[in-house]
Amino acid sequence: MKYLICIFLLTFKLSFSQSLYPEAEIDKVVTHFMTTHKVVGLQIAITKNEKIVFQKSYGYADKENKIAVNNNHLFRIASLSKTITAVGIYKLIEQGKLKLEDQVFGQNGVLQNDFGTPKKVLETITIQQLLQHTTGLWTNDNNDPMFRNNALNINDLIRDEITKNASSIKKVPNVYAYSNFGYAILGRVIEKISGKSYEKYIQDAILKPIRLHSIKLAQKNELGTWQDEVKYYSDAFNPYNMNVNRMDAHGGWIASATDYVKLMAYMDGFGHTEDVLLPETIQKMTTPSAQNQNYASGWAVNSNNNWWHTGSLPGTVSEMIRGSNGFNWVVLCNSSSESPNIFSDLDNLLWPIINNSDINWKTKIFMENIRRRR
Repeated sequence: MKYLICIFLLTFKLSFSQSLYPEAEIDKVVTHFMTTHKVVGLQIAITKNEKIVFQKSYGYADKENKIAVNNNHLFRIASLSKTITAVGIYKLIEQGKLKLEDQVFGQNGVLQNDFGTPKKVLETITIQQLLQHTTGLWTNDNNDPMFRNNALNINDLIRDEITKNASSIKKVPNVYAYSNFGYAILGRVIEKISGKSYEKYIQDAILKPIRLHSIKLAQKNELGTWQDEVKYYSDAFNPYNMNVNRMDAHGGWIASATDYVKLMAYMDGFGHTEDVLLPETIQKMTTPSAQNQNYASGWAVNSNNNWWHTGSLPGTVSEMIRGSNGFNWVVLCNSSSESPNIFSDLDNLLWPIINNSDINWKTKIFMENIRRRR
């Protein structure tokens, strides 16, 4: 009997000693990532089976004044905003107020001629094409309309682009081409159908029901930044020489990593928490287009059933990942880098730890249940 007890104690001791805790492992890779890419401040939040198992902040929210990042600081999330917009659009579809095949412009379109009479060829554009970036127009390059004419409001910008600036458009190519402007148009679709501002609709339909009140749009330029918002750093471009509020539906939201990962629990299809969309709607939203097998509607996807999105603005790098293994995670940075490897390094930052079976994710310090909706 004593022999069996000794064997049990030895086995328990070995198992305990081989168990790794996430904080030490994550600290190592984050420190290396921040040093390599000169990241000033960073937040991470991780859920497993829709429970928060890790949340931590690193570096500075304000380097000059030595203010450390905390878990409540708000970061620009850039194109992680597109996922929020896609969920909003699919909510309207689920309610029977909109269809994927609906045309956007022209007399038969959702927006009709609200932004002037569009060039005729643009009247073929559908909601689905905008969601999946398959118009082939208004690409994310040096001519991206969303980074020009900062003084114009979004309505005037859209009016210019679909009328007087559309003279060179001969057809809608119907090919994949990532388009910030396309998602900006979807924001106006939400406004037309809902009768509310884009921000108010998202708050009322998506965020308030799950008690996520700190996710909000960036301030208008003349108002500066929000009180709990970090400062942004970039060696190449001025992070404040942009109209981020105007980017609303494609890149204008700010959030903490913790709140965004909580939001993911309500749209990830895992089922531990009641999602804001029906399972069949989530399946449609995450089904890739024929033009690009790795992009659906506001989500990048792959054959392993992993869903994700990255974001980038001067002074901002972000990524959220929904792994098929039950893990979700969000990383937000208040610095951008010209390094060609920053996104691959960010994408690979946590996968080795997430996939390490020796990691003990039951660290009580970080465990927090995500509220279940009744």
